[in-house]
Amino acid sequence: MKRYLQLITRDTRVEIFSILVLLLITAVLRNPKWENIVFPILSVIIFVLLDLAFIFLTKKKLFYPFSSLVSGLLIGLIISPKEGIITIILVVLAAFLSKHFIKLRSRHIFNPAAFGILSISLLKLHSVASWWSVAQGGPSLIILLLSLLILFRLKRVQMPFLFLFGYFLFQLFFQNIHTAITLTLDGSIFLFSFIMLPEPMTSIASGVWKYIFGFLVMIIFILLYPLHISFLDPLLLSLFFCNFITKIVTKN
Repeated sequence: MKRYLQLITRDTRVEIFSILVLLLITAVLRNPKWENIVFPILSVIIFVLLDLAFIFLTKKKLFYPFSSLVSGLLIGLIISPKEGIITIILVVLAAFLSKHFIKLRSRHIFNPAAFGILSISLLKLHSVASWWSVAQGGPSLIILLLSLLILFRLKRVQMPFLFLFGYFLFQLFFQNIHTAITLTLDGSIFLFSFIMLPEPMTSIASGVWKYIFGFLVMIIFILLYPLHISFLDPLLLSLFFCNFITKIVTKN
């Protein structure tokens, strides 16, 4: 029991999951609808069961599905609860397939949650990402800033700030400074910047890449912006292409 407690208290994935749980709690308190509670939990359960079953069947062993907890809850916090249970299941299944079957040099290529959401959005020809859990603003930003403690340890703290700086300049080009600040402090931008973008398995933080990765996502976002692909979330799509490019050009 002591060894188990040490494991779960020292694993960064458990810490990230705890932050996401706090986000879910604040979102539900603000908008206490049954689907806002049930669907995120269902997303986590499905992802964890799929992961446990797959690893047991292929490797004949059990493991702690910490990454499944994070990916499952991220999906539940981003997808609009109005999409329904079938969409939740399809997104989780696509994310699971990405995690275990789409690899390069035995490493994940894409952020599973981003891949799952983009895949089903493409299938349905409308974006299933609403970022509903962070619509409340202030509380979300404070909770997400807790991730800085984790990112410092992972040496990835530059990534979100470089992205946010680029995003602010991009908005300032089209908007006044007040609007640019408001858009940059949006909950969806913070959830993306501090949780999804620096995810350890799919972001690259070695050498100069810890300074390049976040800004590269921003550059791709700017290049994709004129296309206005309404059914593909631009943040997730930018991360998707950055994951692909960096895995191709590096040995990580």
